[in-house]
Amino acid sequence: MCLIAVAWQHHPGRALELVANRDEFTARATAAAHHWDNGLFGGRDLAAGGTWLAIAPGGRMACLTNVRDPNAAPGAHSRGELVTNFLTSSESAPDYLGGLDTHRYSPFNLLLLDTDSLWFFNSQAADPRKLGPGVYGLSNATLDSPWPKTQAVTAAMRQSPAHAHRAMLDTRTYPDAQLPNTGINPAWETRLSSARIVGDDYATLSTTQVRSEGAQLRLTETTHATANAVSAAL
Repeated sequence: MCLIAVAWQHHPGRALELVANRDEFTARATAAAHHWDNGLFGGRDLAAGGTWLAIAPGGRMACLTNVRDPNAAPGAHSRGELVTNFLTSSESAPDYLGGLDTHRYSPFNLLLLDTDSLWFFNSQAADPRKLGPGVYGLSNATLDSPWPKTQAVTAAMRQSPAHAHRAMLDTRTYPDAQLPNTGINPAWETRLSSARIVGDDYATLSTTQVRSEGAQLRLTETTHATANAVSAAL
């Protein structure tokens, strides 16, 4: 995941509404959302075996974004295992986050839904935060960083999940003066500034929605290359 808008206890009738884009190198092997043998539902990174977003029975969800920091030392472990390790454990979100050895991984953000509470964790701050009702945006910095695309999808989610989904498909880029300096090539900074990134080598590969349906969560993933959508509730 590289861009997330989430409404927690904000829209009437649904505790959770989340829309997210996954940006990745197009050559990296990926499986679309499916039922895993261990009971999870979500896409899968076939290169390392983990995932960026998945749901599990019992109203649990986890999603991940990388943090863009050129000064950070690379981690030895795939960050995708952070999602699967939580969802296949019986630990509460605060217990799981409190036990993480963040030095094993390159910088990351995690959003964890633990039945009736939503938690945010940035590995560089290492301070688990229980989120109150509201609307939040997350990309490759920390929560609610003032990046133009993050602000755009967050504002759209305040209106409705449908508005947020449309905002996630926006391919416009932003002027240099509005962009963060994350240490990458300025041309790449511009390219990555759009909500939906288009390209042959690196692109937004899928858009995913997760929403509460009573005691369950429903995940719907659309793969852009094929326009194929898959959905399941757990």
